[in-house]
Amino acid sequence: MTDNVRAIVLCAGAGVRVAELTRGRPKSFLPIADETLIHRQLRLLKEAGVEDVTLVVGFQAKLFRDTFAGHQFVENPDYRSTNTAYSLSLALRTTEEKTVLVMNADVFFDETVLPGVLAHAGGCVAALDRKRNGEEEIKVLLANDQITGLGKYVNEDLSIGEAFGVYKLSPTMARYLRREILLQNNPKAFYERAIDQLLRGGHIMNVYDIGEAFCMEIDTPEDYFELIGSLGLDPNAVHQD
Repeated sequence: MTDNVRAIVLCAGAGVRVAELTRGRPKSFLPIADETLIHRQLRLLKEAGVEDVTLVVGFQAKLFRDTFAGHQFVENPDYRSTNTAYSLSLALRTTEEKTVLVMNADVFFDETVLPGVLAHAGGCVAALDRKRNGEEEIKVLLANDQITGLGKYVNEDLSIGEAFGVYKLSPTMARYLRREILLQNNPKAFYERAIDQLLRGGHIMNVYDIGEAFCMEIDTPEDYFELIGSLGLDPNAVHQD
């Protein structure tokens, strides 16, 4: 039941490494064919039946508010000196009652991913791409379909793939995660660090394996043009209005 699901989309960062492409706009406004990354994610959420959406904004917050009027917003005014854990902690609630989808706004993924994650029987689920397993990825250790470790620290020889920034959290897990982020008190941390600590403490998270489906996190111009090429688009025709 998606009526009992709310999504948190993290889009506060300035995207410094792709500044040559963004022209002063947020990274999630990079165009993909006839829509931007963030427009696409919001469209996919709507198509999956998720209407309760909170955008965590920071850089160019007014642009998000003007473009997506009608959505809920939480603002991270310290976006230049904080990371995703801090942004997420602002949006998680102490009395969380719904299943929470956490999504990074700079990720492109196939249209099958959200329905697959939502339909998974597990209360807590990470979308997994076995095709990517490099040094910079959030790598996954798995045993009996349960994640035992999560983070960039994971040895890639032992990892089964990448968790690329789409997570389903039970209400209980969401409340614990907020508390763990606050306890760690590390504004520079990725929120996966707090998830990893909870898993070490006995919390359970399964994976939704995307199989041959495609995903790509956009960190650099090279990532962006790899994505454009993978989609069969002409990089010379890509522009922003």
